[in-house]
Parts: sequence; C-alpha cells; structure tokens
Amino acid sequence: MPSKTAKQARTMAGAAHNPAFAKKVGISPAVAKDFNRADAKTGILRKKKRLQGPGGAGGTGGGNV
Repeated sequence: MPSKTAKQARTMAGAAHNPAFAKKVGISPAVAKDFNRADAKTGILRKKKRLQGPGGAGGTGGGNV
C-alpha cells in the first residue's frame, strides 16, 4: 500500500531503514518496508529537478563575488 502523503512516505522510509526510529514512532519495520517498496514504485519521494539559474549549477544563481 503506498503512502497517502509525502510526510507519511518520509516517516515510513525512516522507519524502514532505522529500527530504532521505527520503535520510537511505533511502526513495525516490516510494515514500513512494505510501504517503502510501494512508494518507490509510485515515485512519491523522488527529488524534483531544480531549475538552473544563471550561476550554472543551481543554488542561488549568483556569479563571482
């Protein structure tokens, strides 16, 4: 079952990769891993591409200072 929100997806990813965090938030690591696998298929946690500014490699777009 995929996560409903990005916040839920981040929480499940954290619980899937860190058993101590899973215990702290009360989520079974096995359930978190199931959610994380489903989220990987939907792409909910993929980073969005940033637009390049005039500076070249993204960031603030500033030039030489």
